[in-house]
Amino acid sequence: MLASGRGGAIVNLASIAGLNGIPHSGPYAATKHAVVGLTKTAGLEYSSRGVRVNAVAPGAIKTDIIARAISLGQYDEETIVDMHPIARMRQPREIAAGIHWLLSDQSSFVAGAILNIDGGFQAK
Repeated sequence: MLASGRGGAIVNLASIAGLNGIPHSGPYAATKHAVVGLTKTAGLEYSSRGVRVNAVAPGAIKTDIIARAISLGQYDEETIVDMHPIARMRQPREIAAGIHWLLSDQSSFVAGAILNIDGGFQAK
């Protein structure tokens, strides 16, 4: 992107686990905290050169990770839903919509941001 001179946008995938502690998720939370730090730093370093770097921090999404945690007895779906004020789990398409916006020109003044797509989890 830098070499082309046209700039661009990068969207990293963080998580609510990168902004909070989440039980039974130490290694996962550590990697997502790293994504948040990398995103903010890269947003500062590259935005003046035309490359915007942001991240999304989803709440619980109906994915294999959540299905595994449920099957291991770490969580049940009702508990996960109760963690989010919107009171349901997200669908992957809802996260994709946020990513699409961050990659679009509509977010041309957004850099180093973490977009919470978390059903109100961070607002608690």
